[in-house]
Amino acid sequence: MKKFFTIALLLIACKLSFSQDAPFSPDLVSLNFDFGKPFIDNQAFEKWAQTNYNKRYNNSASYGADINVAFSKHYDLGVRFGSSSGDFNYFSFYAGVRVTPKYSWLTSFLNLEGQYYFVSKNSLAPVNYRLTADEQGQAMELHYSTGFVGLSSRNYIRPLNIRLGKFKRSVIRWGFFVNAGYQPWKTAWKYGYYKETESTNSDGEDETDKNFISRKVYSIPKLADKYLQTGIFVGVGI
Repeated sequence: MKKFFTIALLLIACKLSFSQDAPFSPDLVSLNFDFGKPFIDNQAFEKWAQTNYNKRYNNSASYGADINVAFSKHYDLGVRFGSSSGDFNYFSFYAGVRVTPKYSWLTSFLNLEGQYYFVSKNSLAPVNYRLTADEQGQAMELHYSTGFVGLSSRNYIRPLNIRLGKFKRSVIRWGFFVNAGYQPWKTAWKYGYYKETESTNSDGEDETDKNFISRKVYSIPKLADKYLQTGIFVGVGI
């Protein structure tokens, strides 16, 4: 999270460093926070977790944050970080174009989005799994990661804008979003452990690298290969 706010501050500093008349200068750099509802069919995995471990993972709510940059009144791009019900995490990058008229009450952008989706659990394990000699005594974890490609719609409600500051250059904006994605490649759960290795970098300094040593597990149901997410957001722009 500290890295996220560092990036936000750097982007705002870049915005302030641009001349307003410079080509390709950002119109607005904003930090947004969102709350939403994911619609994703993980019933097979949820049933497996409930049956074998009496645990429920239902993706009932999502929350996240993003850094958004708008250019030339017509284009935007950004990065998003978030989680669904605290168990399913994601990171995404999006870029797109404005699809509503300049002075419309609703400012809408249609974006192409790529998302990295991951789950890490140390409280679950494959049923009847036999540890190898190398895995004995290790802190085993169950991981799942995949990528989605899709579309996202970000919609800002202009009448709800609140201008801030003496020159009204900062603004609080409210809006809603709709995201949809599809996983075009195959994936599977992985079960393993982190192994630390010592190395020396080019400056002669010692470094510790952590690698996840794992095996694919096909006995656990995969997560859904498509999703839909809707929600609202509020952000501060400059």
